[in-house]
Amino acid sequence: MSQENLALCRKLGNIRGIAFSLHRLGGIAWAQANYAMAQVLEEEAVQHFRALHDDWSIASSLEVLTSIAIDQGAYD
Repeated sequence: MSQENLALCRKLGNIRGIAFSLHRLGGIAWAQANYAMAQVLEEEAVQHFRALHDDWSIASSLEVLTSIAIDQGAYD
């Protein structure tokens, strides 16, 4: 469902919807230990959230990216 939502938001040009869909999918990928996919999704979400000046959502995506790094043992 989230992938369908992302596709629809992209088709409509709904940047906020795209960003939240990417963030949701990134969280799902992270929970499934698909760290590479989660990182790609969250990084794109951050770009969109920055364009929207949505600081809270930027922080939320950065938190997921931090958790991904920790889970992979990348503490640097």
